[in-house]
Amino acid sequence: MKISKLQFRERIFQVNPNLKNIPQGYKRIENKIILRKNTILSGELGEAIIEAYPWCTGVFQHVTTSGENRRPELIHLAGNPNTIVIHKENHVKYYLDISKITFSGGNRNLRIKLVNEIKDGENLLDMFAAVGNLSLQVVVHNNINAKLIEKDPYTFSFLEKTVKINKIKNIEIMNIDCKDAKIENWADHVFMGYHNVNKNHMKTAIQACKNNAIIHIHPLARKNNHTEWIEEYTNWIDKLGAKVISHSMRTIKNYSPNLDHIEVILTIQK
Repeated sequence: MKISKLQFRERIFQVNPNLKNIPQGYKRIENKIILRKNTILSGELGEAIIEAYPWCTGVFQHVTTSGENRRPELIHLAGNPNTIVIHKENHVKYYLDISKITFSGGNRNLRIKLVNEIKDGENLLDMFAAVGNLSLQVVVHNNINAKLIEKDPYTFSFLEKTVKINKIKNIEIMNIDCKDAKIENWADHVFMGYHNVNKNHMKTAIQACKNNAIIHIHPLARKNNHTEWIEEYTNWIDKLGAKVISHSMRTIKNYSPNLDHIEVILTIQK
């Protein structure tokens, strides 16, 4: 959740008019607030935020995200330092450690769209599941079968808890590298919610697809050239013995001054 620069700062100034270096807004995950700023923020700011937002139990600053598993690095500013939460969105619960598992509130609208786009009776493979960041709402709200793969053991332990608290039955979860998955001719949809998909990942996806299927990929694209990835992925798929029948694309959110997070949607035929 983000609110405008004026609204957020007004509320903080009402609590402490002497504060400076206040971010433009915040990210909310359940009852935690996460701030972004290039300079280190003060505990005094964190205390003011808790007073301004009584529902908030802890304030953190996001410093960076690193590694293949996109581990966030947080600094605790104020309130309860516990980073384990059960985040609720669209009648689904996500069991999270916000200090070790990335969960983007900016993908909320995408998750709702995917619920409406995946049809009852279809099979869904999520190759980079985390705690079901993209796929869980589809599984909960539709009558489908799903296989979710998460490589990182720590994140997988939270995926297990997430599946359990949502009482999901029509799902198989796997703690393996998705490139090692042995799934053939099964999936109607493949989610690849990872910015750095490579040819080996694509090989696994094509192998898992039915003769006609849809692959959803999430690269980072230059703001002036969103279409470059369509050509790249099409070439990979051709070399793997399949072909792209149609494609579409949508911008998910701004990622940096020069990059957008986009979704490339490829309808393929084997």
